[in-house]
Amino acid sequence: MKRLVRAVLAVMTALVILPVTVSEAYVNWGTRVKITEDDTVLDEITVNGVTVPAYYSRISVMTQSVYDGSKYACSEFARRFYSEAYGIQLSIGNSNTDAPKSLNGGFFTETDQPSVGDLVTKKTGGSHYAIVKEVNNGTAVLIEQNLWSDRTNDIALKGRSLSGETNYTYWHWSESLNMDQVSAFVTRLYRLCLGREPDAGGHAGWTKKLAERSITACDAVRGFFLSKEMSGLGLSSEEFVERCYAVLLDRESDEAGKADWVNKLENGFSRTGILKGFADSREFAGICEAYGITCGTITISWRDTNFGVTSYVVRLYRMILNREYDAGGLDGWCRRILTKEMSAKTAAMHGFFHSREFLSRELADEEFVRILYNTFLDREYDENGLADWTQRLADGMSRDECIAGFADSPEFRSIMARYGIRE
Repeated sequence: MKRLVRAVLAVMTALVILPVTVSEAYVNWGTRVKITEDDTVLDEITVNGVTVPAYYSRISVMTQSVYDGSKYACSEFARRFYSEAYGIQLSIGNSNTDAPKSLNGGFFTETDQPSVGDLVTKKTGGSHYAIVKEVNNGTAVLIEQNLWSDRTNDIALKGRSLSGETNYTYWHWSESLNMDQVSAFVTRLYRLCLGREPDAGGHAGWTKKLAERSITACDAVRGFFLSKEMSGLGLSSEEFVERCYAVLLDRESDEAGKADWVNKLENGFSRTGILKGFADSREFAGICEAYGITCGTITISWRDTNFGVTSYVVRLYRMILNREYDAGGLDGWCRRILTKEMSAKTAAMHGFFHSREFLSRELADEEFVRILYNTFLDREYDENGLADWTQRLADGMSRDECIAGFADSPEFRSIMARYGIRE
């Protein structure tokens, strides 16, 4: 008892409360606290009758890398919490990419309904871990280590809370996985994706992989939707999208939503890209949580990253090369534009019009100008305009100069803006 009193007094003398709070959309950063002594207990959480403290030390006397590798790191608090409160060995890597695992029993599953004791991981902007201490009307109050307002002056943050913040994932640990639920999830995929009852071998294989956490729900969905068997069904774009609604949202499509997804499919997005759009929904996260399995995500290529850029490139294929895109070429052009290796305007002017494929057509000047009208003005030629540009070419204007004349027009800037491209 005397030791407890001394510990409490030590904590009280070590903390200087600064009554200033900082908040931003969906995040309240809590209270700023001045750390004046090493091994300061800034906060604590009690779960299963075990109290686990969050330690801080003066970061101003250490380098960040040394602090990150010490007992004061956010990851070390998460490991210590699960070891002391649940008796499990937590395996964590980079919170942006790695799902947490228990090395000695039990399973972590994603949830959008946080509860006390859940692990919180950051998706982007640096790896970070925290634990849910309280939940009040949907707002999760966190306990964590290594969260600073001012490192130079040793000002830490206590009691940060999240509500609807999308850059964090909540993970709930349970002692065992319900195999009946996993089995039911796999059966559901067979029935809704393939339209048949599962075969014993296939069902057992998918169930085993999901139960062992060697794959996620998204991996399984991708496996079914892109399987040879499903491809063999010859689903139209409309039928494919309808099946996405059934499997990933657990409902029938709405007219406007379905039309939008079909438009994306028919103008450059791959079926993998469409799957990701559905798989990243809150509805599918809820389905995964109901079956007790990890949701995961679906990796996509460049063509599935930005529909505006993708559909713009598809238009160039159709207008300039007079054909549908090939998957590899579409992905390559999207990558060049999205990484700013080449501007969207340059892709049209030099990439497509200078391609071997276009040059090999050996078009006459009049036909060449007609393509410029359609590509850069989005309309058919007028007789006077066609005659004027054709005469300029006959008088010695180069085709590159002619292309620039059309590409620099207000009409083409408007076309690019329609696709969300501004240069």
